[in-house]
Amino acid sequence: MSFEQAVVRLEQTNATLQEEVVRFRDAVMGLSNIYPTITEGRQNTADGRYFSVPGSGAYMRLYRRSGSSASLIAEFPDRAELLALQSQMSGLLSRGVSAGYLSMGSASALLRVSDGIYAARSDFGRYLSPSTSATDNDIDEALPGECGLYAASLPGVFPYSPNDTTTFFWIETQKTYSGASVVQTAYPYTSSISVLNLVARKWTRMASNNRNAEGRRVWGPWVEEFNNHNILGTVSHSGGFTNGAIIEQGSTTGGGRYRKLADGTMESWITTEFTDVGIFGSGTFADPYRSGSRNWDFPQQFVVPPEISYYCSCDSVLATERANMISGRTISTSRLGAFQVYRTTNALGEQLPVKVTLTASGRWRN
Repeated sequence: MSFEQAVVRLEQTNATLQEEVVRFRDAVMGLSNIYPTITEGRQNTADGRYFSVPGSGAYMRLYRRSGSSASLIAEFPDRAELLALQSQMSGLLSRGVSAGYLSMGSASALLRVSDGIYAARSDFGRYLSPSTSATDNDIDEALPGECGLYAASLPGVFPYSPNDTTTFFWIETQKTYSGASVVQTAYPYTSSISVLNLVARKWTRMASNNRNAEGRRVWGPWVEEFNNHNILGTVSHSGGFTNGAIIEQGSTTGGGRYRKLADGTMESWITTEFTDVGIFGSGTFADPYRSGSRNWDFPQQFVVPPEISYYCSCDSVLATERANMISGRTISTSRLGAFQVYRTTNALGEQLPVKVTLTASGRWRN
């Protein structure tokens, strides 16, 4: 910008400021320039200047003469009006009363402080307060912006819950863009389950922008969000989808430990010890280096026979002492049967213990 342009812009700014100062001065003078009627005020005020007229339900009205007419600029209420409004407002606010939930979000609605957190949501619908348990609200057709406590016995599809005592859900419905498209979030609410479950669990689902032939929303499935409280738990599935935790782990007496994953894979393992491996072994084969046979009942059942791997260790002073698992075993979905171990050498002829760690890898569901 050149110097000349800067000077011109400054002069224009100064001129605008001067006009505003003059307007403000004239308005202030107009409040002191009081007349009993508009006609008398217009007749005694120069064109473009201000005058005031009291009464007629107001403390004062400010006018500006425009030729043969007068334009109302501002109106100041009288003391009686202010006291009446104050009395009305204090009565409402002292009771904590808000406007009806259907009008929440409108410019004229009064909002109690306790409902303030839902004010933004109410621009798209209504806040159900305090509970919908006694009404016939269908959550599948909830209004955008609607949020409240729903009984699981009401119409609509509720989130999956492995706990039958979950009888209430806090559900919020929000508009996503246009048409019937909305998103719902749900949290369990019941006094029968632990605080951790109440805090941790959350489900979400979305509805299509189009409705079906009956005019109802078309919903996707409820999807649970995972966090550090529900990653570990009971793994399960229904209808081809998982509806439990991501990882399940545990053990059984005599069966060892297992780890089950939500993708359908599972691994089980156990460590067992044979003490009869040596020249005094009593195997089913005429081989003094073989152990007797044993069975392993898996801690959890597979859907198809799993793959078996093993590791054997033999405590011995001889570096050549080794132990291996032999073939001839039978594998089903629930058991590894008739397995034995043997030592590849027994130079000293002593009977030594052999530890075997078995691992079964497969699937708990197809």
